[in-house]
Amino acid sequence: MSPSLKRRCGLALSMMCVTAQATNQIPDPNFDVGNLSHWGQFGIGSYVDFDATRNIQGAAGSGSLLMTNFIGGSVGSNGVALCLQGTYFPGIYTYGAWLYVASGQSLRAAGVGLDFYQSGNCSGGAIVGGSGNLSPTPTSFDTWTLSTQTFNLLSIAFSARIYLYGGNAGKTLKVNFDGVRFGFPGTTPVTLQSFGVD
Repeated sequence: MSPSLKRRCGLALSMMCVTAQATNQIPDPNFDVGNLSHWGQFGIGSYVDFDATRNIQGAAGSGSLLMTNFIGGSVGSNGVALCLQGTYFPGIYTYGAWLYVASGQSLRAAGVGLDFYQSGNCSGGAIVGGSGNLSPTPTSFDTWTLSTQTFNLLSIAFSARIYLYGGNAGKTLKVNFDGVRFGFPGTTPVTLQSFGVD
């Protein structure tokens, strides 16, 4: 193989790698099939339902994940989580979701969180040395709000936990989540906008 061909092949492979890295890692992120089996409770006092009446796309058959937190607690301490296994190299990771909070509730905090682990099953202590953890809380009711955040991972990890949370200072809070996103870093920081909405 000629040097120029090797260079072209190397460039093509690197472009494919960047494209693959930008792929959303969340299974059924738009809840098109209503399968919530990937999401498990963390903390206490939270559960999930499939809500076919609300979705960011307005597509027939699609819906959203409705999280109900009836305990409250500290920010990010109760909600539902998804553990993803893989090799995560240092870099910038982008994550978030669309959130809908119906009026008539007191909203203390709601959003998406991300933790990395050296174990392969999201167990043990989360890796210290990253920056960015909780996405911003929506400030509007009765509308979909995109809440995003980045995490600068400083050491290698072998699992990642995405969690959806909400708190209401001891009162019941219901939050809809849709279009959940989590992406590997590429040569430039990955943005949620690059994923688009299915």
